[in-house]
Amino acid sequence: MSTVIESPTNPYALSTLQADGIELLKRLISRPSFSGQQGRTANLIESFLRDHYVFTLRKHHHIWCYNLHFDHDKPTILLNAHHDTVKPSAAYTKDLFDAQVKDSKLFGLGSNDAGGALVSLITAFLHFFKRRDLPFNICLALTAEEENSGENGLKCLLKDLLPVSFAIIGEPTNMHIGVSEIVSVYDLHPMVKTGISIGRKAYISPGANQEWLDVPSIKMGPGDSARSHKADEFIYIEEIKEGMEIYVLLLESLFPYLVNSPDIIK
Repeated sequence: MSTVIESPTNPYALSTLQADGIELLKRLISRPSFSGQQGRTANLIESFLRDHYVFTLRKHHHIWCYNLHFDHDKPTILLNAHHDTVKPSAAYTKDLFDAQVKDSKLFGLGSNDAGGALVSLITAFLHFFKRRDLPFNICLALTAEEENSGENGLKCLLKDLLPVSFAIIGEPTNMHIGVSEIVSVYDLHPMVKTGISIGRKAYISPGANQEWLDVPSIKMGPGDSARSHKADEFIYIEEIKEGMEIYVLLLESLFPYLVNSPDIIK
């Protein structure tokens, strides 16, 4: 994987955010957040972002925010992940809400689906939050009721968001790119081409929150979907760190496309 070059003028450099993001995930795991009952995790996410001087908006248990130097003339990329979980498997042997780290694995309900993706997207957002040179805006939306496709899920929030041009949905894909359909390499969206250029594979796999969107999107995040909804769910600490780095690298690698053709993802 290519190395992310950190800006010396960026107060939220990636290296200073990774530990905070992993600690946030541990705290999220300790709070039950079954679909429809995500108030405590929403409160924690909101508090975490405000502690990093981010102005947040809230509807039900959805938290969303924008980069500091938002420009209405630039396209907006939506970063979305859910903080609700399914009810646990009866085969669980560990405490669901005890975020234990053992053998480099972080255990706990929601750790893999989709806590790792959620804190990785938060980290990427904070890394870019104060950047003045972004050729795009970022909307970060941490949403509820994805697991049960509830009425108060992402679909109820879309009309409240400023218009977006593209979305990255955080789900466990081993940081490869899930798309709804691949026609040919020449028809791929610039975001997908960018992902392939940094070593990510593209495959057909639409995600639940993607179905509500009327803009192009990809599903991408740390962790393995095979672990989702399984007993003793876990995610590797290194998978989370890599997810943070790849999200940042993906967005950084998109810069040349938008500097030269700012309407390319509008």
